[in-house]
Amino acid sequence: MRTSRALFIIVASMISASTQDRPAFAQTRPVGLVHGFSSGPATWDDLRSALSGYSQFSFPSPPLLAASSGVSLQAGQLLSWKGAFGLGSSLILVGHSQGGLVSRAASRTDSVSGLITIGTPHQGAFIATAKPYVDAWWVDFAVASGSVGFLSNIQPYDPSYAAAQRALTHAPIALQNASIVIAAGLSAIPTGNPSLTDMTPGSALLAGSNGLNTLPTLEKTGRRYAIVGQLNAGYEGGPVRLLPGATDAFSDFIGTDLVLWSFQLEQDALDLYDVSGFWHVQAVFGLHDMSAMLYNFAPFWTYTVVGGYPNDAVVPSYSQAGLPSSSAIPVVVTSISHLEETKQWASILGRLFLVP
Repeated sequence: MRTSRALFIIVASMISASTQDRPAFAQTRPVGLVHGFSSGPATWDDLRSALSGYSQFSFPSPPLLAASSGVSLQAGQLLSWKGAFGLGSSLILVGHSQGGLVSRAASRTDSVSGLITIGTPHQGAFIATAKPYVDAWWVDFAVASGSVGFLSNIQPYDPSYAAAQRALTHAPIALQNASIVIAAGLSAIPTGNPSLTDMTPGSALLAGSNGLNTLPTLEKTGRRYAIVGQLNAGYEGGPVRLLPGATDAFSDFIGTDLVLWSFQLEQDALDLYDVSGFWHVQAVFGLHDMSAMLYNFAPFWTYTVVGGYPNDAVVPSYSQAGLPSSSAIPVVVTSISHLEETKQWASILGRLFLVP
């Protein structure tokens, strides 16, 4: 991560130097904040407040785009919003995640003075096709936990009673922790959504947007920047990093918690090894399966959802930086999580706004 920090410092210093002694604009320039997939205008509230001190710019109410529509249709909605506010070519578009793709598509129809993307999957995001795999993981985990249920019928005089009680104490807690993990992951994302299709690596939309003959001639923008977020605690970012308000301490706690429960379930399985009987054996297997799945969930998430690349918990960093044009400048920063990116870096954006 030292390389990322160093690159950010260098780029930020260059931007800061280029804006020193720059006269204020004669009139305010509007900034359009474009939310990402399955999000909304409220995601920008904190950033709009933090940027309120930049008097050279105005921040009209951000548009609400339909997540059920593809990128091209959402670009049309963005242009309708632009027209409704009477915003001309001086508009600066800032798009988060899929909102960056929407902003790029809109700029191919109507010119804007600048475009900044934040955590945008210019080369696609594996999360667009990962939901079936995560759903299957959850089903397998639920099946494994079901193998433990018969233990509740064991009587105190049964020699396996103590081990069974320990398993009954720990298995539901492990199940609850897994539920938190999945709830923070992909369970709310529908399959077959046009937006997800557009964000799939190699999709027709991305191929067209990134073609050699497409940029920069068809995207009618001034200077373009791609803010690239990376996790500041390694590349294995589990879905707990997607929870709003998540911090490294919280993420590390949950990750450690899952590993601890996996170890406890493993011990419960060992305690039941000495007890004969078909159902006891099934419980042992179930506890073993739950333990292994909890222990390996972070790597599973890393390689299934972000392809094993450096990432911000959702979008690989190379994809965020993948604007195929020399006029697009990557700005690499450390990130808390993908969903937190719209609350960060107000000072960075303020400097970028000032670059003509």
